[in-house]
Amino acid sequence: AKAIYEKTMGIPLYVKHFLEEVVYYDVMCYEWSWMDSKMELLPDYITAEDVEGLIYTTKLQMKKFPMEVQRIMMTMACLSNDARFTALTLKDLMANEGFLMEEDQVQTHLQHASNEGLLFVGKSTVSTISFAHEYIRRASRECMTSKEDRIGLSLRVVTSRFRKWNEQRMHRDHLMEIYGSSCSNEHQR
Repeated sequence: AKAIYEKTMGIPLYVKHFLEEVVYYDVMCYEWSWMDSKMELLPDYITAEDVEGLIYTTKLQMKKFPMEVQRIMMTMACLSNDARFTALTLKDLMANEGFLMEEDQVQTHLQHASNEGLLFVGKSTVSTISFAHEYIRRASRECMTSKEDRIGLSLRVVTSRFRKWNEQRMHRDHLMEIYGSSCSNEHQR
């Protein structure tokens, strides 16, 4: 594990590629084997000094994705890596950006990025989605061509999330006014 981390900085995409190079299935012995000699020959996939190269490589990889996948990742990148998303949240955010999709379509696009090691995606539509690494979030953000585009999208995403939060808060407050605190306690369960 230490050798893998030293070569890949723990970035899932690079861990996957690294393991594909050094682990193989030995059909004669019916077991998986590790090629120590090949591991030593492999260069570090990324060093601390090569972060910009990682971001550049990730952006190139993302450009091969369908436009919807790219836009979902760019939209997610507008908030911090600590922010967690669901397919329903992303469906709403994408609709605000003019990408009308059903929740299962969003889930399919998310799974595409997850299969490439860029996102962590749960199995159900209510699962949370997050970037596999902060560098992937940065690369997604930098896929937007200009600073104005990044700022504009960030502002729209934050405004949309605030509006949704405010609607939920107003709904809760309205229920409180009508039914009193007993409804609020029931509603929070």
